Amino acid sequence: MAFTSLEDAEVDVDIIPGTVITATAGAAIKAGQTVYLSADKTVKPQDNTTEPIVYDDTIGVAAYDVASGEKVGIYSVGSIVRTRWSGGTNASAGDWVWGSTGGFVRSGTYTNSGCGFAQLMKAPTANEGIVEIFIH
Repeated sequence: MAFTSLEDAEVDVDIIPGTVITATAGAAIKAGQTVYLSADKTVKPQDNTTEPIVYDDTIGVAAYDVASGEKVGIYSVGSIVRTRWSGGTNASAGDWVWGSTGGFVRSGTYTNSGCGFAQLMKAPTANEGIVEIFIH
């Protein structure tokens, strides 16, 4: 499934911005995608694919669309933001989530309790729907 930009959907990504950082994109990034810091010191859409998750290296959620090489604002610690969900509908408010393939968020099996980067603010209503998360 492809991530559809929240910018294109005319949905504000940010609800309550906390820490906002700026980094160089190492790939095209869409508004609302979860991102991680790669080995080349750029940020890229998250690509976690295996469970159980041992460590989630997601650093936040992109604030707007950018091309590779451009600067991107990233909502990070203390932010409440909107992103896209890819974990079915079996999650509840307060569940820990992690950045998954394509920059979506989902819940799942963790090796270490609470190793996700954020918590759901309310239960998702549809797969690939928009959810609100609190980033820790």
